[in-house]
Amino acid sequence: MTNTDPITTGLPSLDRLLDGGLRPGTLTVIAGQSQSGMTTMLDTIVCAAAFHANEPTVLVDLETEPAARGARLWSALSGVPLSRVLHGGLTDAEVTDLARVADLTGAATFWLSEDRTIPDLDAAVLGVHSSTSGARLLAIDAMRMLSCESPGAAAAALADLAVRRDVAVAATTPLLWNAVGPLPAVDHLPSGVVEAADVVILLRRPDLDGTTDRVGEVEVTVAKHRAGPTGSVVVAARFDRAQLCELVTDPVS
Repeated sequence: MTNTDPITTGLPSLDRLLDGGLRPGTLTVIAGQSQSGMTTMLDTIVCAAAFHANEPTVLVDLETEPAARGARLWSALSGVPLSRVLHGGLTDAEVTDLARVADLTGAATFWLSEDRTIPDLDAAVLGVHSSTSGARLLAIDAMRMLSCESPGAAAAALADLAVRRDVAVAATTPLLWNAVGPLPAVDHLPSGVVEAADVVILLRRPDLDGTTDRVGEVEVTVAKHRAGPTGSVVVAARFDRAQLCELVTDPVS
């Protein structure tokens, strides 16, 4: 695999919109309201890239303790409910599933980090594993907590890092939107973020804003795509297992 190949998001319908997935040298911003699934989207991408596609990956989590974030990944990979991964009460089948995940994660080139500065992130990308040429994916949850003067400055610095290190960067940030009025749009992002990003993905849970009773669905909208088309897909959310998965295969109109 060459370093120009796209990195899967773990969602085939979204990969089709993105012409294969996340591209090295680009910044993808994942934005949504609280509880819209931003962290779960990032978990889905990381699991697909690091543990199924064997892409060297750095996950930076600035909101969750490392043990808790690790439990989320194990839940996503195994399908075992997160509550039982954390607190026990596993069935024999779930123990077997988690043992399989242990083998999967042990073979991966993956680093879970709490770095907050751009120089530290740069070093993490380069040093993710001595036997590789550096990370192919840098995933950040949440961009607003980086040591930068503003979200726009953080986005600009991450876009520059993506180009310099030829790494795909995916970062979450909340929308300045309260689920009232017009649907979420790039205008609801902090100043400077849209301009820096190559791709902007907006997440929306219709059940949270009262527009539908279809619980467990997330609208995923590619609102900006510097190198290709925009559009939307609907996916299923299994928040109890830290997973997003396919619901429909074709973009919605």
